[in-house]
Amino acid sequence: MASKSSIAVLIPCKDEAISLGKVVERFRAILPEARIYVGNNASTDRTEEIARELGCIVVNEVQPGKGNMVRKLLRYAQADYYFLIDGDNTYEIEAAVEMLVLIQNKDLDSVIAKRVASAEDKNTERTGHLFGNRLINSFYNFLFKSNLSDVLSGYRLFSDSFVKTFPANSSGFEIEVELSAHANLISASVLEVDTSYSSRSDGSESKLRTFRDGFRIVRTIFALNRRIKPVRNFAITTSPLFIAVIYLFLRALFPYVISGRVSNFPSLILGSGLLVVISVLFAMSIIMEQAISNHLSTLNLAKRASSGNV
Repeated sequence: MASKSSIAVLIPCKDEAISLGKVVERFRAILPEARIYVGNNASTDRTEEIARELGCIVVNEVQPGKGNMVRKLLRYAQADYYFLIDGDNTYEIEAAVEMLVLIQNKDLDSVIAKRVASAEDKNTERTGHLFGNRLINSFYNFLFKSNLSDVLSGYRLFSDSFVKTFPANSSGFEIEVELSAHANLISASVLEVDTSYSSRSDGSESKLRTFRDGFRIVRTIFALNRRIKPVRNFAITTSPLFIAVIYLFLRALFPYVISGRVSNFPSLILGSGLLVVISVLFAMSIIMEQAISNHLSTLNLAKRASSGNV
């Protein structure tokens, strides 16, 4: 089935000269017909040189950040199916065949390689990374009502229709969260596949900074929840305000019930002001929800037109 469709392999890299060659060779062994695009994100080692020696299509991006590199790769590549994978040689590349069969046979929009590390590799993995992954997965699934097990996986497969609707606004490692959230927004059909995950090669260093990038990812999840699910975001963020309004009104009403006099005018005024603020925020969230609904309708019409169903 793979031979009937064009396939692009996108490998965003920054200083991955040690492992890039192995990633390219392993992909060529199982998908020789695929076109391999290597994104050189301001590398200071031989990443670009090695990519050209291996016959890959090199796409350069001077702005630092994985998200910036992925956005440029998606703009350059043209295919029916797109693999996205890091150049660190930690993923089970051979799972590409199973992922491709799944996306074609089940007519999926995306397949995510869920990382399953061996006990040995777990012991060598940084504790902060492991804890951060679990925390971010739980937080994402709570906000987006999702059941994904690995929202930060860097090994994914997309259909052409999914890629064409993806805005790619992120600049750094939060790109994976944005990909997952976009699938949630458009109600894309997504499956996860268990794949083995190994440690980096000796001399290869992760570019992910646990606290700095973890904070950016969490901040992005908040922003995406506000943009994609405005009414739900309103309910979560204004709950403390609503509780404060109830408290302030009760402070003003209890003396009135007992004595017939309103003695806590400041509480009544402040509560009324907060209620006005909540009402305005609610109206804004309804407008945003309607705008998103209209946007999704436009996307669906565009997808139907491109597939010849209109």
